[in-house]
Amino acid sequence: MITLSRINLINWYTFERLSVDLRGSTSLIGPNGAGKSSILDAIQVVLTGNNRNYFQLNASANVTAGQTRKVGENRSVFDYCLGRVAGETLRTNCLSYVSLVFERESDGYCWTVGIAMSAVEGEQTETVLGAFIAPGQSLRDADFIEESKDGASYVLPYADLVTRLRTHEGFENFGHRPTHFTRRVLSVLGGKGHHADPEKFLKALRNGLRIREMKSATEFVREFLLDPAGLDVDGLRKSVATWRGLLKKIDDLEVQKKQVTEAIAAYRELDEKVSEETRMRWIASKAERDRLEEHLRVVTGQHEAKLAEQDLVDRRVVRTRETVGRLREEIRDISRALDNDTREQAIREFRDLNLPIAERAFTEADGQYQAYFAAIGAVAGLADRIVRTYAGEEYRHASEALEALKARIADGAALSARDIDQIVVQLLPPLERYVTSAQDAREAHLASLPASGSSCARTASSSRAWSAAAR
Repeated sequence: MITLSRINLINWYTFERLSVDLRGSTSLIGPNGAGKSSILDAIQVVLTGNNRNYFQLNASANVTAGQTRKVGENRSVFDYCLGRVAGETLRTNCLSYVSLVFERESDGYCWTVGIAMSAVEGEQTETVLGAFIAPGQSLRDADFIEESKDGASYVLPYADLVTRLRTHEGFENFGHRPTHFTRRVLSVLGGKGHHADPEKFLKALRNGLRIREMKSATEFVREFLLDPAGLDVDGLRKSVATWRGLLKKIDDLEVQKKQVTEAIAAYRELDEKVSEETRMRWIASKAERDRLEEHLRVVTGQHEAKLAEQDLVDRRVVRTRETVGRLREEIRDISRALDNDTREQAIREFRDLNLPIAERAFTEADGQYQAYFAAIGAVAGLADRIVRTYAGEEYRHASEALEALKARIADGAALSARDIDQIVVQLLPPLERYVTSAQDAREAHLASLPASGSSCARTASSSRAWSAAAR
């Protein structure tokens, strides 16, 4: 339920600023002229939007026990704004605010509805500056007052008040459109789907504030409830039928509501199950993702280690290939040296010998090598003399072979042992025959010369030594 919780008056009758908080049943008690009726009139002015066709100011003062009496003055909104009391004017130029605060008991939500008016003495009536509705705001009298720099208080201009209230959502400013304003107030306070008749509401409000004695219930019904045109029985019957139809519709809607509620409960239970299943799947997926990420991290580390190991192996392979290349080149060099050097046997045996033994073997082999070539030189000279002496064909071939051998040695040509052996093999047969024939001739000659035997013996020994060296 929504109730009136506060009345705010600024420059209204004798009140410069006043906020009246209402709770439960409220009584206004005071002497005549204290302003009790002015507060009720302020409620009329706000709810009607200052529409003179629908309010009667100080209505209760003109009726006592059903009789009309005259009072010393007829009150008006203009008089309330200027503060006229018993012919005295409290304000000559003023800005007046009258506002009501309504509160919803269920949650304490508030609405402030009000009207702003200005009045200047000497004019005929007040000027309505605007009517407003401020949802969600519970204004007090202090909200309409501002202080200047020198500490003086003054009433906040309506334009400034509107600017301040617009900062809240839903604020509405209506200007001076009383019927539209009242309809909007009833719609806002009635809630969504509520459509009240402003004219009937204003009539009931005016009659309710008259506060006069009713002689019977019939008079009350005719005066306050029924239209002046009389009772429409057919219309009433239709209304009753409509009301019964609405009751049945309400029952049907209650059944549908129950079914919908059960469906919503089942849906929520299903939604909770699906949500729980989805959550568990998400947890399982997250765990699997974490496991795969860890496995990927391990595999990545192993892969990087393998790459580093492979890089090390590649560098070793490159170095090994370079070493193999150098060794192959050295082997080729050694092979060429072995094919061209007469000391190949010594070099082969050198691999199994230590350095001192190898040096001694090399010295001995080199000495033999030099003696060998010296013998070849001697044989070449001897062969040359044999050719000149005997001029034999076989001796000429031997001499040519020796000359070719001497030329290759002089030119520093590479000779293998095989080449030298072939040449020597060609020389030995004719030289042996020559030596044999020479020895026979010398021995025969020495036999015929006894006196010179020792000298000839020495010559024969030298010849046999040379022949042995040649072999």
